[in-house]
Amino acid sequence: MTRATLSRDHPEVEEWVGELRASITRLSRSQYAERQRDPRALPLSLLSALSRLESLGPMTPTRLAAFEGVRKPSMTRALATLTEAGLVTRTVDVADGRQLMVAISAAGLAALEESRAILDQWYNHRLDQLSSGDHGRLNAAVAALSRLAGERPHHGHGGA
Repeated sequence: MTRATLSRDHPEVEEWVGELRASITRLSRSQYAERQRDPRALPLSLLSALSRLESLGPMTPTRLAAFEGVRKPSMTRALATLTEAGLVTRTVDVADGRQLMVAISAAGLAALEESRAILDQWYNHRLDQLSSGDHGRLNAAVAALSRLAGERPHHGHGGA
């Protein structure tokens, strides 16, 4: 069903699609600002790469770049930053000695959890301002928002 079909069959969609886009954009900007305020929080690009390594395990930098939707030089710079900080390890691929494998380190797991905790605290503060009815509606929306983002729902998993 295309948006035009959905809009014709459900005219209210035109209104709430714009509201959904604007709300998600504002929420994203607020998260970014919160991350910028706390020096312990990792930048989103590094957080995303660590989260991917946590969920999928060790992989080549090229594969990680593909998963993250960035070019290899960008991933090389990110991995250099993460390696220098001790958040990832690099090893030679046992199956192909020419390949390098990157994996999240124990320090990387700790940094990932700390960054998530910072944002979780921010969300909890925001959620405290909402009604229990709002909490229920947001909980119900999590799976749909995950599908909208092209992901499977990760109940209990921290994500980026």
